[in-house]
Amino acid sequence: MSGLTIRFFMIFFIGMSVSGQIDPELDARLERRSHTYEELTLPYRLFVPDHYHSFVQYPLLVFLHGARWSGSDNAAQLDNAFAVYWVQDSIQTQYPSFIVYPQCSLGSSWESVSGVVPLFPPDPEQETVHDLLDSLIREFSIDMSRIYIAGKSMGGHGAYGMLSRYPQDFAAAVIVAGNYVYRDISEILHIPMWLLHARQDNVISIEQSRHVVNELETLGKNFVYTHCNFHLDSCEPLPKGAIDQAIGNGARFFFSEFDTSGHQVEPKVVRTYGLYQWVFSQQKQSAHVTAVPSPELSLLKMNYPNPFNAKTRICYQLFERSRISLIIFNSRGIEICPLLDETQEPGEHWILFDGSRLPSGIYVAELKAGGKVWRMKMALVK
Repeated sequence: MSGLTIRFFMIFFIGMSVSGQIDPELDARLERRSHTYEELTLPYRLFVPDHYHSFVQYPLLVFLHGARWSGSDNAAQLDNAFAVYWVQDSIQTQYPSFIVYPQCSLGSSWESVSGVVPLFPPDPEQETVHDLLDSLIREFSIDMSRIYIAGKSMGGHGAYGMLSRYPQDFAAAVIVAGNYVYRDISEILHIPMWLLHARQDNVISIEQSRHVVNELETLGKNFVYTHCNFHLDSCEPLPKGAIDQAIGNGARFFFSEFDTSGHQVEPKVVRTYGLYQWVFSQQKQSAHVTAVPSPELSLLKMNYPNPFNAKTRICYQLFERSRISLIIFNSRGIEICPLLDETQEPGEHWILFDGSRLPSGIYVAELKAGGKVWRMKMALVK
């Protein structure tokens, strides 16, 4: 795919792209498929990571397009910068991942409800997308702890609907200019979100996104404001270093309110620093992680990135002062290197693992603390 995405982005940004006319090389790279659930068939495109290996678990992101890209050609949904953003070489080289692009038919919607979700059944399109994800999980080696959703406008509305109806399925969401589906938002507190919206959006009010931010902040969630902060009526951009630090410290909620007008904010979205790094660092938390931890518990949380080439950050948390050891093994159980053997204080910790001298393959990080053992698989891909 070398050069493919760059050429497509050049076409898009200079305004020569026409709806449904896709860069031929990009068009050829994404598989044309369809999926039927009950009486509805949805066309979709599928990006399969280069050098796919069934022994590696890959993240998956489903992208829900806006209304202007509806149809049945199974192509128009690719005709915007936010959609093809996820298949750029620069992203896929660091984070090989499956990207799924279903297409909604004209006159239909990903989510028709603007009310209390439990009172209404899901739209057939939403049920079909959910069943499509289940089928891909059965077909490919998908990391079920790293399934993400992204959507813009009608797709943002659909993404909120998917989060509200299937809150245990997703590790994170990127929602651009979406109408919020109202329900008890406390049921989706565990899902990290990055919201993006133009301050003077003339189609979907900025208040839709601000409402979500206010609701989550009221429930104790902290947002990182990358552009405008409507609480302070300030639009001082956050420096890149501060965004890096926030991601590295595990920030789970971001809001990018652009001081611009109009609804078509895709060029702003794809230039938002740290977006894809944040997405692929998120991992769905299991019930025992989201529950209040017992005092003696220690957690080996995740490594970032994963798969990696050739360095990755291993993160873990201690809830009491503990003697710990952290050792790396290869897939045959042979010890490769000890990383830590010391006493540490409670809190969030991380250490950098350098696999530049090791061959590609699956490695296991083993953390011992307080008489308990945690293990985590990591994929080194060169």
